[in-house]
Amino acid sequence: MKKKLDFNSKTTSELFQMIEESPEQFASNIQKSKDYGRKMSVASYLDQLLEQYKMSISDFITKTNLSKSFVYQIFSGERNPGRDILLRIAFAMNLTLEETQELLMMGQKGALYPKVRRDAAIICCLEQRLSLGETDEFLKSIDEKTLL
Repeated sequence: MKKKLDFNSKTTSELFQMIEESPEQFASNIQKSKDYGRKMSVASYLDQLLEQYKMSISDFITKTNLSKSFVYQIFSGERNPGRDILLRIAFAMNLTLEETQELLMMGQKGALYPKVRRDAAIICCLEQRLSLGETDEFLKSIDEKTLL
Protein backbone atom coordinates (compact mmCIF):
# COMPACT_ATOMS: atom_id res chain seq x y z
CA MET A 1 0.00 0.00 0.00
CA LYS A 2 1.35 3.41 -0.99
CA LYS A 3 1.96 5.97 1.73
CA LYS A 4 -0.21 9.09 1.45
CA LEU A 5 1.77 12.17 0.45
CA ASP A 6 1.71 14.95 3.08
CA PHE A 7 1.52 18.12 0.96
CA ASN A 8 1.45 20.44 3.96
CA SER A 9 4.92 19.34 5.08
CA LYS A 10 6.49 20.10 1.68
CA THR A 11 8.08 23.40 0.73
CA THR A 12 6.91 25.23 -2.37
CA SER A 13 10.17 24.31 -4.12
CA GLU A 14 9.68 20.63 -3.31
CA LEU A 15 6.12 20.73 -4.65
CA PHE A 16 7.26 22.39 -7.89
CA GLN A 17 9.97 19.75 -8.26
CA MET A 18 7.40 16.97 -7.79
CA ILE A 19 5.14 18.55 -10.42
CA GLU A 20 8.00 18.80 -12.91
CA GLU A 21 9.22 15.24 -12.32
CA SER A 22 5.87 13.52 -12.61
CA PRO A 23 2.78 15.63 -13.30
CA GLU A 24 0.59 12.52 -13.54
CA GLN A 25 1.71 11.17 -10.15
CA PHE A 26 1.34 14.60 -8.57
CA ALA A 27 -2.20 14.95 -9.95
CA SER A 28 -3.08 11.50 -8.66
CA ASN A 29 -1.74 12.31 -5.18
CA ILE A 30 -3.50 15.65 -5.01
CA GLN A 31 -6.82 13.98 -5.87
CA LYS A 32 -6.34 11.57 -2.96
CA SER A 33 -5.46 14.32 -0.49
CA LYS A 34 -8.73 16.01 0.45
CA ASP A 35 -7.11 18.20 3.10
CA TYR A 36 -4.37 19.61 0.85
CA GLY A 37 -4.07 23.34 1.47
CA ARG A 38 -6.90 23.36 3.96
CA LYS A 39 -6.72 23.08 7.72
CA MET A 40 -10.41 23.67 8.38
CA SER A 41 -13.40 25.22 6.67
CA VAL A 42 -14.17 28.94 6.60
CA ALA A 43 -17.29 28.24 8.66
CA SER A 44 -15.33 26.37 11.35
CA TYR A 45 -12.65 29.04 11.49
CA LEU A 46 -15.26 31.80 11.78
CA ASP A 47 -17.01 29.88 14.57
CA GLN A 48 -13.69 29.65 16.37
CA LEU A 49 -13.02 33.38 15.89
CA LEU A 50 -16.51 34.34 17.11
CA GLU A 51 -15.90 32.38 20.28
CA GLN A 52 -12.36 33.75 20.69
CA TYR A 53 -13.49 37.36 20.28
CA LYS A 54 -16.75 36.79 22.19
CA MET A 55 -18.84 38.07 19.30
CA SER A 56 -22.40 37.00 18.56
CA ILE A 57 -23.69 36.26 15.06
CA SER A 58 -25.97 39.27 15.46
CA ASP A 59 -22.93 41.53 16.12
CA PHE A 60 -21.16 39.88 13.21
CA ILE A 61 -24.06 40.66 10.84
CA THR A 62 -24.19 44.28 11.98
CA LYS A 63 -20.43 44.86 11.72
CA THR A 64 -19.98 43.16 8.33
CA ASN A 65 -23.05 44.80 6.78
CA LEU A 66 -23.95 41.45 5.18
CA SER A 67 -27.46 40.07 4.94
CA LYS A 68 -28.61 37.69 7.65
CA SER A 69 -29.33 34.89 5.16
CA PHE A 70 -25.91 35.24 3.50
CA VAL A 71 -24.17 35.09 6.89
CA TYR A 72 -26.09 31.95 7.87
CA GLN A 73 -25.17 30.36 4.52
CA ILE A 74 -21.50 31.11 5.23
CA PHE A 75 -21.69 29.64 8.74
CA SER A 76 -23.52 26.55 7.53
CA GLY A 77 -20.90 25.99 4.84
CA GLU A 78 -23.42 26.41 2.00
CA ARG A 79 -21.62 29.47 0.60
CA ASN A 80 -17.93 30.14 0.21
CA PRO A 81 -17.59 33.93 0.30
CA GLY A 82 -15.43 35.83 -2.16
CA ARG A 83 -12.15 37.51 -1.30
CA ASP A 84 -13.61 40.97 -0.62
CA ILE A 85 -16.31 39.50 1.62
CA LEU A 86 -13.63 37.66 3.61
CA LEU A 87 -11.71 40.94 3.90
CA ARG A 88 -14.85 42.72 5.09
CA ILE A 89 -15.24 40.00 7.70
CA ALA A 90 -11.61 40.42 8.76
CA PHE A 91 -12.04 44.16 9.31
CA ALA A 92 -15.41 43.77 11.01
CA MET A 93 -13.89 41.26 13.45
CA ASN A 94 -10.72 43.35 13.85
CA LEU A 95 -8.55 40.38 12.85
CA THR A 96 -4.78 40.51 12.73
CA LEU A 97 -2.94 40.26 9.42
CA GLU A 98 -2.02 36.66 10.25
CA GLU A 99 -5.64 35.73 11.02
CA THR A 100 -6.77 37.46 7.82
CA GLN A 101 -4.24 35.56 5.71
CA GLU A 102 -5.43 32.30 7.35
CA LEU A 103 -9.06 33.18 6.61
CA LEU A 104 -8.22 33.90 2.96
CA MET A 105 -6.30 30.63 2.67
CA MET A 106 -9.17 28.63 4.15
CA GLY A 107 -11.54 30.29 1.72
CA GLN A 108 -9.14 29.34 -1.09
CA LYS A 109 -8.70 32.99 -2.03
CA GLY A 110 -5.43 34.72 -2.75
CA ALA A 111 -3.45 35.91 0.24
CA LEU A 112 -2.74 39.60 0.56
CA TYR A 113 0.41 40.34 -1.39
CA PRO A 114 2.32 43.56 -0.64
CA LYS A 115 3.50 44.01 -4.24
CA VAL A 116 -0.12 44.55 -5.30
CA ARG A 117 -1.03 48.18 -4.59
CA ARG A 118 -4.54 47.51 -3.25
CA ASP A 119 -3.34 44.57 -1.15
CA ALA A 120 -0.53 46.71 0.30
CA ALA A 121 -3.10 49.36 1.26
CA ILE A 122 -5.30 46.71 2.91
CA ILE A 123 -2.30 45.28 4.78
CA CYS A 124 -1.49 48.78 6.00
CA CYS A 125 -5.08 49.24 7.22
CA LEU A 126 -5.04 45.87 8.99
CA GLU A 127 -1.75 46.69 10.68
CA GLN A 128 -3.07 50.11 11.73
CA ARG A 129 -6.21 48.37 13.10
CA LEU A 130 -8.51 50.60 11.04
CA SER A 131 -12.23 49.87 10.96
CA LEU A 132 -14.02 48.67 7.85
CA GLY A 133 -15.37 52.20 7.25
CA GLU A 134 -11.96 53.82 7.72
CA THR A 135 -10.40 51.28 5.38
CA ASP A 136 -13.01 52.00 2.72
CA GLU A 137 -12.34 55.74 3.03
CA PHE A 138 -8.61 55.14 2.69
CA LEU A 139 -9.05 52.89 -0.35
CA LYS A 140 -11.34 55.48 -1.94
CA SER A 141 -8.79 58.26 -1.25
CA ILE A 142 -6.10 56.38 -3.19
CA ASP A 143 -8.47 55.44 -6.04
CA GLU A 144 -8.63 51.74 -5.22
CA LYS A 145 -11.73 49.53 -5.20
CA THR A 146 -13.47 49.69 -1.83
CA LEU A 147 -14.67 46.73 0.23
CA LEU A 148 -18.24 47.95 0.82
